[in-house]
Amino acid sequence: MEVKIERWNKKEKPDLEDIENNYKKNNINYHLFFAFPGPMQPDPAVDYEQTKMVVNGTIKFVVEGKEFILKDGDSITIPKDKEYKFGVVDGYEVVVVTLNKY
Repeated sequence: MEVKIERWNKKEKPDLEDIENNYKKNNINYHLFFAFPGPMQPDPAVDYEQTKMVVNGTIKFVVEGKEFILKDGDSITIPKDKEYKFGVVDGYEVVVVTLNKY
């Protein structure tokens, strides 16, 4: 499987409370992480697929040398066993929702 990008196509920006309520209602396991400006941060490979949705701000992911810039509402699905790096491009505190597919 390759990295998959989905672009936010709605006029309004995503709302964290709505996202969380939807996941809770559907019993979807998720967690939040907060990214801050600074150097690119490595993240180790894991044995499951990860989908990360940017709630606000702009963040760059680098997977196998390929760069992906994600903005409000965009998501990236990273296949299992893939190391990646990420860094904030725009914004002070970027909130990202992570879904893990085991």
